[in-house]
Amino acid sequence: MKLEAFLNEHAAQGWKFVKSVHETKKVLGIFAREAHFVIFERDV
Repeated sequence: MKLEAFLNEHAAQGWKFVKSVHETKKVLGIFAREAHFVIFERDV
């Protein structure tokens, strides 16, 4: 639900969602670290 709120908040400010990138890296060979990058654009 946090992602949905984040996307809606930026859409209300005029930002358009372009794409997201999901990245997973292993840490110490045991744990996984995840990152999500969300790309927006808007006319100026």
